[in-house]
Amino acid sequence: KQWYQRRVAITAGGHIGQWKNQFVSAMCCVILISAGCLLYYVSPRYMIIVWGLNKFRKFYFQPNLVDNNEMVDLLSRIPSFPEIEQYRQIRSRGSGARPRSAAGSSRELNKAD
Repeated sequence: KQWYQRRVAITAGGHIGQWKNQFVSAMCCVILISAGCLLYYVSPRYMIIVWGLNKFRKFYFQPNLVDNNEMVDLLSRIPSFPEIEQYRQIRSRGSGARPRSAAGSSRELNKAD
């Protein structure tokens, strides 16, 4: 587990530090600057108090509520690299067996005019 975490940190740090993916690097910079400004102006003590009150309020007013984390839900839907490769292999195998539909072909649409 530590090896995997170290590998991810090295890979992400290499891409972010060298600006290989400019959008991700810029987003990391914006997030870090925003978090720094937030921590400068708002005490972490107040953030923890607000978070705790919010958790208590949810439990008190809706006791049967199923608590979920939207960020974890979003990240669980993103496929991993092995899943992407498997999907590509499945699509490449299945592409030769299916005939193309006439409606999807631009040549067929141009002949009708």
